[in-house]
Amino acid sequence: MKRNKNLRVLVIAAFFAALSIALGKFLAISIGDTIRISFENLPLILASIGLGPLWGTMCAICADLLGCVLRGYGIIPLITLAQALMGLLPGLMTKYVFRSVKGSKVVLAVCISHLIASIIVKTVALHLTYTTPYGALFMTRVPTYIFIAAVESYLCVLLLKSKVLRKEFSL
Repeated sequence: MKRNKNLRVLVIAAFFAALSIALGKFLAISIGDTIRISFENLPLILASIGLGPLWGTMCAICADLLGCVLRGYGIIPLITLAQALMGLLPGLMTKYVFRSVKGSKVVLAVCISHLIASIIVKTVALHLTYTTPYGALFMTRVPTYIFIAAVESYLCVLLLKSKVLRKEFSL
């Protein structure tokens, strides 16, 4: 029975990684080298909250590496680290800090994760990779990720109320 549960979790994790690749690498809107509007983190956040921080982290790393290979992008280790944090932090916060997957706790977990991973770590990675000045990066990335975090928070709260996800995640 445990073997079937592990296989089920692996399949769900693979689905979320594939969905992240599709949303982030193929359905994203790119504006220059440093801004990409996508909802690639939504499946990673759901995997982290529903399957746990370890599975969320593995989904994020796989999605970033496979997505880069599929699109022909160079792999940037600091960007991969930021994605790993997006897969780790929501699950850690909802499971161990807030001990809840209620609406406001999920919103806070998503916003804190975006602040750390998307705004701070990815901005540093982009600065080091493309030598774009920090000021220019922050001026464009902060409003972008405030918008993305708001939308992803809302969608996470809605999706986590779904009977299907609640059953699959045993919430």
